[in-house]
Amino acid sequence: MIKSKLAKKILAALTSLCLAATAAAPALMSVSAEAVTPEASVVLRADVGSAKPGDTINVDVVVDSDTGVGAMQVFMEYDVDQVTYVSGATASMDGMQFANEETPEDGTINFVGFNMANNVACDNVTIATLVFTVNEGVTDGNVRFALADNSTVATYINDSNDYLITNLRDALVAATDDTTLPFDDVAGGTNPGAPSMYYDQSVQLVYNNGLMTGMNPTEFGAGETLSRAHFATILYRMAGTPSVEGMENPFTDNQDTSTFFHDAVIWCNEVGVITGYYNADGTFSGRFGPSDAISREQLAIMMYRFADNYIGSDSVGFGASLDSFADASSVSSYAVDALSWAVANGIISGRSTVPATIAPTDNASRGDCATMLARYMYVL
Repeated sequence: MIKSKLAKKILAALTSLCLAATAAAPALMSVSAEAVTPEASVVLRADVGSAKPGDTINVDVVVDSDTGVGAMQVFMEYDVDQVTYVSGATASMDGMQFANEETPEDGTINFVGFNMANNVACDNVTIATLVFTVNEGVTDGNVRFALADNSTVATYINDSNDYLITNLRDALVAATDDTTLPFDDVAGGTNPGAPSMYYDQSVQLVYNNGLMTGMNPTEFGAGETLSRAHFATILYRMAGTPSVEGMENPFTDNQDTSTFFHDAVIWCNEVGVITGYYNADGTFSGRFGPSDAISREQLAIMMYRFADNYIGSDSVGFGASLDSFADASSVSSYAVDALSWAVANGIISGRSTVPATIAPTDNASRGDCATMLARYMYVL
């Protein structure tokens, strides 16, 4: 709760900021042909991909801005039936004063930050780490730590607030009764000696959501290449495996009804997630290429279309320049918008090479897919 007179004064002073942000902040999140580039972000980052009753979940609140920050408001929500707040609702950042308010009975935590004099640098700053425990009986679905739409970051220009285009990303943790994966090649699985890798937490999330299984019962196969049919199936599962009765099947290489991907490919085509291959003269080839390896840019395209055509996600209103990647010129013209969206929303961050590359035509590995898919789930 708000305890100090200073905190109350700050919160009162910022009430107008909150109201003004609701009324005056630009309509950033609507889907449009002209994507806007985020100038700031507020991101929630959980330290685990899955959790069982009694487990602790630590959630970092991370703020980033391309310019100096004069004020910020972070309004977070969680389900009190799923988790219990333990501690951490006291934000801090050099040069910023905060009013903090937690209401555990309602599942809300609010941070309102203010600098009375000028803007301060804000480069991926963790302003708070919140601690929760999973309630008894919570073993299904996902625990979502969500940011309210009126969370925003502002900079001061000529003694007034200039609201920055702010990208908000939630945190998601799979609820389960057993967090041990059945695989011996992923940390957190059956082999205590498996090395920690960048995709471990993501595998926990996507496996427990039934989106990805293993190459076999004991091997996830993170380094294996993913096929186009596999990713179509993943998106089909994400949609809940709806019926495809009455839907057109235009692909000559998807006529075998016994394959695992038959219905998935039909559904993905129906909702505009896939289109298949076209000939050089622009005519339809009739092929989907289910066994072909999926490239990183193809994966981004399918996720982008799923978010836009099927979900109607607000996230597709964001885009980012690809110029920071040394190989930006190798991105296919039809994939620019999708990769721009994926970068803007933190789904793809590029290869950690010097200089950085986005590797659009590289085949996507199963580990890459799990990582991108987990980040994708945060923004849908």
